[in-house]
Amino acid sequence: MRTVNTDTETEQRMRRRRAVVLAVLCCVSAALGWWLGPNASFAEQRALMGSIVDVAAIIFAILGLWVAMLNPSTLLSDDVPSEPSPRTRLAFELVPMLILATGDLAGVLLLLGAGLFLPREQQASSCMQRIHAAIMIFLALVELYVLTGTLLPIARVQRKHRRDALVREGTMR
Repeated sequence: MRTVNTDTETEQRMRRRRAVVLAVLCCVSAALGWWLGPNASFAEQRALMGSIVDVAAIIFAILGLWVAMLNPSTLLSDDVPSEPSPRTRLAFELVPMLILATGDLAGVLLLLGAGLFLPREQQASSCMQRIHAAIMIFLALVELYVLTGTLLPIARVQRKHRRDALVREGTMR
């Protein structure tokens, strides 16, 4: 008889879904970058990078705070409970988004740094504008994905809180 660990299967499904979403975002951003890249000069694109850096830093800080407040350190101890607390589960649901936010912030900073050291001739090339635009679009789309992925577990907690309040009031079973 085979036993099935549903947490592992759920985690694998979530990883596959994240990989598919990131692959789709990569393809969409490459197409948009190729199409829209030559329409914006490198200087105009660099001006947008400041906003993308700010958003990436804010998302990273907020997710870091959430994970710190939820304190997932109980799973790092030697005495692991058989069933993690709801706070710990929520913290670990947010950790993949924190990892994506960290990667996004690093990518934004690397792109910003790389843009500063490119010679002017390469900055003016249509191909470089397209590549830069595609990477910027990808990083912005990842930021939107991280925001969405962060709000879903939090919305689930809020929905459970409302349902629990209704049960306490006796209006729902």
